[in-house]
Amino acid sequence: MGSLYIGSAFPVSAMMRIDHSSHMDHERPHTISTLGMTFPRWRHSRHDEASPRSGPKIPPKSSTGSCLRGAIAGSWPLSSPKLAGSAWVELRSASCKYRRVIEDARDLWDREAETFDQAADHGLRDPVVRRAWADLLLPLIGEPGRRVADLGCGTGTLSALLAVEGQHLVHGVDFSTEMIRRAREKAAKVVPRPVFSVADASEPPLPPASFEVVLCRHVLWAMRDPSETLQRWIELLAPGGVLVLIEGKWSNGVGLKASECARLVGSLRADVQLQMLDDDVYWGGRTDDERYLILSAS
Repeated sequence: MGSLYIGSAFPVSAMMRIDHSSHMDHERPHTISTLGMTFPRWRHSRHDEASPRSGPKIPPKSSTGSCLRGAIAGSWPLSSPKLAGSAWVELRSASCKYRRVIEDARDLWDREAETFDQAADHGLRDPVVRRAWADLLLPLIGEPGRRVADLGCGTGTLSALLAVEGQHLVHGVDFSTEMIRRAREKAAKVVPRPVFSVADASEPPLPPASFEVVLCRHVLWAMRDPSETLQRWIELLAPGGVLVLIEGKWSNGVGLKASECARLVGSLRADVQLQMLDDDVYWGGRTDDERYLILSAS
């Protein structure tokens, strides 16, 4: 697993070692079950509409597909003896429900796309906030021209930022068709122009070992199995590739604590560095949440 450290800034100077054997906090969203399948029950109270800095909206994008992956494909042969009679009817019904869940989740995020960039850290419309994110991320990603996978990219703000400021070759992935439409529109005149795909960020349809950086902001906490999802993200990295996660534990109770997220990464990677993002400049104002960045270079 390697060593795990906590530091307050990069490059890491004064760090505190964490004991891997200490207790992990396993807080998770409540769930409901339908036909034996578990669905996340995301709390709409997560986001205070009057305060766009209170955290990312719910339900989280790119999570529904991972929750039901492979459970209901709707493609079993009618002649299968194991699926005869009522069993087949039940599975077909479950397949329809699964598709409705997927469609509902996508519809919700498509609607959210209209106001998504109003949050200071989403739209980066404030030049001070934009500069803060550029100064945070560019040194971590490295020299110009890196291949970057931006998973759960939303409206593509960070993808465009990295392309403009760092000349990086970015491929953004998001579950929402409308988010991706806006991302493409936003990056239309950016050189090099980012590529965007509509897909489940938990299972990005990207070639393995093909990216020098995997970047993900406010998505891992929403996964039903964060460890499994994280493993798939790591598989996208070329040898020597860098993983950059931006996550949080929000004041309404959802999210991943920094210690928990760091241990997840530490179970799969030798290098884990943690930076708390408690400077208001990243969020456009004061927050009461635990927000942080994790860097893993190996």
